[in-house]
Amino acid sequence: MKGIQLDHDTGDLLVENGGLVIDDNRSQLTEHIVRAYPGEFKEAPTLGAYVERLLGGNYDPFWTGDTMEMLHSQGLDVQKIDITENSITIN
Repeated sequence: MKGIQLDHDTGDLLVENGGLVIDDNRSQLTEHIVRAYPGEFKEAPTLGAYVERLLGGNYDPFWTGDTMEMLHSQGLDVQKIDITENSITIN
């Protein structure tokens, strides 16, 4: 999947040689969906996994399944989501 790239540090459009950078944006899209809260994307009000709500031990047993469903709905082929004490890995 190709799309417009954003600067990872600032969130601004990535511009090189006077034009927008178009490249594979699956990891960027995955990050935006996982970090967004429901309602943040006005065109898809139920989209957003809001990973920050898992902080402090507030584990939701349905979070991985719901997140995989959200990512699949956006055309991302996700096989597995692993949650450990220190990280979340999406394959």
